Order: sequence, then C-alpha cells, then structure tokens
Amino acid sequence: MNRTNKFIRSLFFCSAVFYASVQTAYAVTDNYSYIGGQQSWTVPVTVSSITVDVQGAQGSDNLYAGGSVGAIGGNGGRVQATVAVTSGTTIYIYVGGRAGYNGGGPATGYVIAGGGASDIRIGGTTLTDRKVVAGGGGGSGAYYGLGLQGGAGGDTTGGTYTNSGGGGTQSAGGGGPTSGSWGQGATGTGDGTCGWGGSGGGGYYGGGSGYYNCYYSGSGGGGGGSSWTDSGIVSGVTHTQGYRAGDGLISITYSLSAPSAPTLSSPSNGATNVAISSSLSWSDSSGATSYNLQVATDSGFSNKIYDLTGIVPASYLVSLVINTTYYWRVSATNAAGTSSWTSAWSFTTSTVKIQFEGVKMEGVKVD
Repeated sequence: MNRTNKFIRSLFFCSAVFYASVQTAYAVTDNYSYIGGQQSWTVPVTVSSITVDVQGAQGSDNLYAGGSVGAIGGNGGRVQATVAVTSGTTIYIYVGGRAGYNGGGPATGYVIAGGGASDIRIGGTTLTDRKVVAGGGGGSGAYYGLGLQGGAGGDTTGGTYTNSGGGGTQSAGGGGPTSGSWGQGATGTGDGTCGWGGSGGGGYYGGGSGYYNCYYSGSGGGGGGSSWTDSGIVSGVTHTQGYRAGDGLISITYSLSAPSAPTLSSPSNGATNVAISSSLSWSDSSGATSYNLQVATDSGFSNKIYDLTGIVPASYLVSLVINTTYYWRVSATNAAGTSSWTSAWSFTTSTVKIQFEGVKMEGVKVD
C-alpha cells in the first residue's frame, strides 16, 4: 500500500502570543496494488465516507501464439464511487491479478487465464460481503498464428470479442462452451493444435470461456466479468469498461479533519498546593493521534518550562519547583493538522520542600 496526501484547505492563526497553522481538511489517498492475497484498511475516526477507484485486472496474453497479432487479454473494468462507511470498520481489499487471482478463470495447459476482479468487502470476507466489484478482462485465444483477444471486463455486462465467451451480467455468468458463475470466470479449453480458448474474467459474475474449434478462424478469448455496486451504501457510481491494462488496482480517498482542542482536566484551574511532581491530564480529542503541551511561568507563554509535541496518551508527568505559579495549555494533532490551543489554566505549587530523616520530600506543605 502506498499513500498520497493533499491539503484541501488551511487556516492560519496568528496572535501576539503564538502562531499556529491549523489544517481543517486533508485529502489522503491509499493505493493498493496486486499482491496475490487479501489486504485490509481500517476506517479512521471521523471518516464517514470514502471515494473508491476499483480497477479489475487485464486477462493474460497468449504466449503460445508466437506473438500473434491481437493475442492479448481484455482490459479490466473500472468503478469509481462513493461508499458510506463507519469509523473503526475494517474494509477487506482484493486486487485482481492477470494470472486469475480473485475469480479469473485459470490457466490450464494451453488455456489462457482470465483477469481477476478487484473488489472491496465490508462485514466479512466472502463473496456476499462484496460492496464494489470491478470486472476482470477475459484471457486471450489464438488459432494457427491468428490471435483473438479476450472480452473487456467491466460495466454491468462484461465485454465480448470475436468467438469469445459471453460477458458476465448482474444476474448470471457469461455463456460459452463453459459458462461463468457468481464471482468466477469459466475455464477455457485448448490443445495447442487447433487453438486455445481463453478463460473468462472474474467479476460480480464471471465471463464465459472462449470458443475452441478447429473449423473456426480463431479460438476466441474469454468473456469479460461484470462490475457491480451495493446500492445500499454506494452512490455516485461511474462504470468504465476495458479501462485497466495489467494487474488490478484499488485506491481509497478520504478526507481527514484536524481534531478539536481537548479539554483540560487536572490540576483544576487555579489549584494551589500542587505537588511539584504532578501529572497534567486532559480529555481525549476525537481523531487525535498525539498532543502538544506547553507549561510556562507567565500567561503569555514567553517563558516556557515545557514545550512538547507528540505526547501519547492524554497526560504528562512534569517536575516543577516549589511556590511557583504555572500556566499550561494543550493542542491536539493528527495527519490533517493541529487544533487551536486550549484556554490556559494555572496552578500554584506547594510552598515548602522538606528533607526528613535522610529522605528528600518535595511538594508537601507542613503547618
């Protein structure tokens, strides 16, 4: 997985006391390439909707035809859409491969593999849990040096080509000598003498196998697999048939907002007789990944005793001196930016430091 980031909007705040940059929205794109196995992504806090770009794999080319013209696999389909999500949910990611991973009909003997579908699943890892599916292209076919490409994957009905199997639909696999099925492209046939029929591409429903017959002008490629989206949580859908060359790809784009400022908890504002070794604590801010703390001896924070970043969790143990008034404040940070500072609170430490029977005791007031 690789990630690209883009600021959507920035707000700059300046005062006589401090200067801070607060990014209020930040676009993040996580890209998932083919690895031949399941991948996953967890919805961040505060994210309720994602934009996905799901691209199925191209079918395999016919390597047995000696570089025959047109002996190429059909390109995979593409689905662009918006998906409603819940923070903390795990999304399972399946990126199709040209060799058939994720539903492409397999390569067997002289048969050419269909491209695998790419899909995202929510709530589980079965075919029933698929929410967005981009169909894979059919594997190529060939006959006596004449190559015939596989059908293009994608759209609500997968594509076809001369002598290819049928494209998968929204309710059935593509037809052919062997029909595709739910989530699976059909396996093609061939003997290396008369020709090679390609396997169907994976998809919501897989493509059918390519026709293989010594009397045809060429054994056909597999049909393309169909694309599909779950209308219950998916909107703004755009289908493109035959878009993707090579292995599949899935991109997830979401917008992060900078967290709000936390709330200070302890010591309470104006507290006195506070131990010189004390823990400063505050509430968690939703979406924050770390916190920043400043402690100073003046309300303008020009004489800072602590100026810390990257604090986790929401507290920090400080060591101070007796009979001193301190001011403190906290801000919250995530990938989108940093919140404003909290209003400054103050507290005063104990007035007496005692050495008792060889044991140093600090922060204790004795009457």
